[in-house]
Amino acid sequence: PENIYNKNSNVLLIPNPCKNEFSVINIDKSDIKQINIYNLLGQKVMTKHLNSVVIDIGNLETGVYIVEVIFNNYKIRKKLVKE
Repeated sequence: PENIYNKNSNVLLIPNPCKNEFSVINIDKSDIKQINIYNLLGQKVMTKHLNSVVIDIGNLETGVYIVEVIFNNYKIRKKLVKE
């Protein structure tokens, strides 16, 4: 994906903040190709190759993460807080 959009209207992370898992809600129904989760140092800490909406992050430390949702021709990045 070449284009990066921070369109807040297309993807929701619920609940946020979360404890052990969160759901990726894709409002425009485009196919999600991959979901990457990064820590604030820019290190990838998790990758999911699936269209499932519930992601278990119980093994990650508490803190702030960037969730990158990759579609066919664009990606969206959202901030997620893990309690």
